[in-house]
Amino acid sequence: MRAFYEALKSSVEERLESVRSDEFEVTIDASFVSMHEFPEQFFDLVNQASSGPFRGTAQGEAELESRMAETDWNDVESVLVFAKSIIEDIQTEDVGKQVKDIKRLYDLLFSLEYFDARYELRLGGKNLNQLSPGEKGLLLLVFYLHLDKEKTPLIIDQPEDNLDNDSIFSVLARCIRQAKKSRQVILVTHNPNLAVGADAEQILYVSLDKAAGYKFSYESGSIENPRINDVIVKILEGSKPAFVQRRLKYQIK
Repeated sequence: MRAFYEALKSSVEERLESVRSDEFEVTIDASFVSMHEFPEQFFDLVNQASSGPFRGTAQGEAELESRMAETDWNDVESVLVFAKSIIEDIQTEDVGKQVKDIKRLYDLLFSLEYFDARYELRLGGKNLNQLSPGEKGLLLLVFYLHLDKEKTPLIIDQPEDNLDNDSIFSVLARCIRQAKKSRQVILVTHNPNLAVGADAEQILYVSLDKAAGYKFSYESGSIENPRINDVIVKILEGSKPAFVQRRLKYQIK
């Protein structure tokens, strides 16, 4: 099973290589991990009120957790040491008082069904639970744009939410440029790094006139179209004076 996951991991990482950078490094760990249900299953069979290595609710749970943390689930010898040491340590006291059903405990420990092969996705060394909402969104978008083999149109509403402009331009815009070679990508955005940086084939400008009964009007054209170009500068860049002022402040000639 691990070899199977390793093969999948390699193919995915190979596809991600083209968008990898020092700031955006996606890795996938294919490994065995213990299952969340195991401690509950274990203590269903062990009496924590009796003398033994797992006596006491908090102490017993801490002892099991410590042993599990020391176990390398990817190494069969380490797993067997984990199972055998539990039996050996329980046998130093009265087994009948500690264990409710010794056969079921043996079946549980030596069935080796309490750990499983899992994918663990990491971004910059952090797993999914440690990522910010923006980082999670960026990772999901990259998978949709760069790894999804579907050819159907993809519609994304404001993908720039919670993302910094560097990630938008260096990662997301690059993935969009790559994805549009094989499928239509439709974005709703207020970010020029996507509309312009991703080299949009067509811009659709939507305006709303509330005074006229919330009437919508639409204009479309390429980035090079003078009217559309003016709209992009006004809406996405905040007007030409604002754009020029930022350029001067940044000392960009």
